[in-house]
Amino acid sequence: MTGSKGKEIISNNEFITTNYVRNNKDYNILIVDDIPSNIQRLGKILRTKNYGVSFAYDGLEALKLIKNNHFDLILLDISMPKMDGFELCEIIKKDPATCNICVIFITAAKNEPGDIVHGFNIGGQDYINKPFCTEELLARVQTHLELADKTKQLSNLNKQLEAKVIERTRELRKEKEKTEQLGEAKNAFLKIIRHKLGNPLQTILCTCENIETVDTPIQKKIHSYLNTSYKELKEISDLAYMISSRLASREELKFQTEYINLLIEKVITKMTPKANDKFQTINHSKEIDLVGHIDCSLIELCIEYILDNAINHGPENSTIQINSTKRNNIIIISISDKGDGFKKDILNFINQPFNTSKKNNEAGLGLSIFIVQKIIGLHDGNFEINHENKKTTVSISFPCS
Repeated sequence: MTGSKGKEIISNNEFITTNYVRNNKDYNILIVDDIPSNIQRLGKILRTKNYGVSFAYDGLEALKLIKNNHFDLILLDISMPKMDGFELCEIIKKDPATCNICVIFITAAKNEPGDIVHGFNIGGQDYINKPFCTEELLARVQTHLELADKTKQLSNLNKQLEAKVIERTRELRKEKEKTEQLGEAKNAFLKIIRHKLGNPLQTILCTCENIETVDTPIQKKIHSYLNTSYKELKEISDLAYMISSRLASREELKFQTEYINLLIEKVITKMTPKANDKFQTINHSKEIDLVGHIDCSLIELCIEYILDNAINHGPENSTIQINSTKRNNIIIISISDKGDGFKKDILNFINQPFNTSKKNNEAGLGLSIFIVQKIIGLHDGNFEINHENKKTTVSISFPCS
């Protein structure tokens, strides 16, 4: 075994020659001690476990070896000339290239406890007292080498995870940008649709208003078709504008304080003539003083869509029940009818509102429910559909403020 000056140490009356670092060994250990017999004994013990061993007689010599070779662990004597073990340890731990090398101090039993504490404070991992036990020495060396390996593996894993996080973040950013671009394109398209519908709608409206006499059944039927088409197209136009301008994000909503029950009564008043055509009764059970911070027009639209669905699908001569309550600062509005409930296709359509394979009536219902779901989501609320005991209940809930 030789040091940086090519010295040879006698072990068991034989000359043992080693390179500075045994590259064919799994681990490389540097022994730093100014007493040759200590180096000889430590080297002999470590060689029994096939560790690669190098040595230096002082701190300056050790620094030259450390600079040019890789070491997994250093057995470092404290009391040495030129540079003691503490000073060498501080230099090693301050250098980013060597700070992860494990340092175990070899110390005389007479050292003060304060010296031991100081060694830990400057980065030493452990102490071994002279005279040392072979089994203890090997156990400590093995333990710290394994710990160093685990630390290195963990560090590499963290780097891999960080790289994956960066890569995934980049992908998500691209997806977000793509989604925003698609959203902008959709909004632009809807605005164009509304603009393009404006002139035909105005033409239909003017035509209806300018028809002075509607005498024959055919004329009455045409007049009725024109009026109905105008209303439906106007609703589509307004809906397109609302989706493009208000449902893009929560920031686009126009929040204000509103009495919820007054909003519900407003919708009931609007929808009562349609319910009367089917001899249906709309009953509203309410909790007083329900006040919410909402986008009034959008919540009104939700209630109208749900109530319209209940009227359309509820049987004649039936009662539609509306309940409005508050629980734990959450406003809950539920509308129940005695219809057959939503078909499975309709429920699936809610997640695919623009699927053109559905029938028109299913598509219209699915789209209206999708819009309700979207609006309530922007109010940080929940949307639920339940069907039991021959009763279908659609509920929306959202925070009071």
